[in-house]
Amino acid sequence: MLEYLSDNGKSFTSQDFQRHLQSFHQTSRFAGVGAHHHNGVAERSIQTIMSIACTMMLHAALHWPEVANAALWPLAVDHATTIFNLVPNPATGLSPHNVFTKTRWRQSDFQHFHVWGRPVYVLEKKIADGKKLPRWQARSKRQVYMGMSQKHASTVPLCLNLESGKITPQFHVVFDEEFATVTT
Repeated sequence: MLEYLSDNGKSFTSQDFQRHLQSFHQTSRFAGVGAHHHNGVAERSIQTIMSIACTMMLHAALHWPEVANAALWPLAVDHATTIFNLVPNPATGLSPHNVFTKTRWRQSDFQHFHVWGRPVYVLEKKIADGKKLPRWQARSKRQVYMGMSQKHASTVPLCLNLESGKITPQFHVVFDEEFATVTT
């Protein structure tokens, strides 16, 4: 029998939720008010994810201060959560993703991940569409790597366009692995 530990929020105390638990032969317990330490595993996981996200933002700010922005925090947390869910536990060799989905995520797919907040050069759309550009016109635009797209192939990064402020999946990219094209 599966058991959940949650707070006393309306979503966990509603009759609909309780009926749902009963239909799947599951139970729910509640932590005391203000006693987040009762759910140590979840609290520790959240703390780890927040530390990873903070570290990624500080690293990006040190290497590329012109684009460092606290408004990017949710994207850093999203990327940190993805990493946390895919990195295997050294004791078991299983990641949270493996345990939850009962499948094995290929560790070789980590090669598609890059340092969050780094410069990425996106091929101009006209060239990607097979058209030509004038000889001396730039062939790419510098953007910022914001993590991997969850809705596309595992090799498709999300990129922040510095001119428009939009975050879009991009297919034709080159990563600046060392922040060599921006001044520190």
